[in-house]
Amino acid sequence: MRIWRKLLPAKLRGEPGRAADGTAPPPDEIASPALTALFVAESEKEGAGADCKQAFAEQEMDFEFWPDAKAKGLAMRAANLRHWAEGPCSGPATIPAAILKRLGFDALLIVDVKSGGYRVRDY
Repeated sequence: MRIWRKLLPAKLRGEPGRAADGTAPPPDEIASPALTALFVAESEKEGAGADCKQAFAEQEMDFEFWPDAKAKGLAMRAANLRHWAEGPCSGPATIPAAILKRLGFDALLIVDVKSGGYRVRDY
């Protein structure tokens, strides 16, 4: 779903994800230092333990996104953590609508998230 490359504010976009085995990167995964910092901060708020913090520090992460109407935010999941950390540490971490607004996300996406919409519009 390449739409996330369009919906993410420029300062968060970074690069397309990287496939661990050297094949073509998945089009729906995005990597950037800014996304990593956001994910780590939200994961810590949600109670990520010491093992997860170690996993976050050991490698670059690629992320997948989807609107989470129940949590009223944008969910993001680390898509390429080491196997031992994949389940407990990959998320999702949910970025609340207020933070989305502060980061410069498109207002229509924020409205979709807050109103309970599950579908991403054709922006």
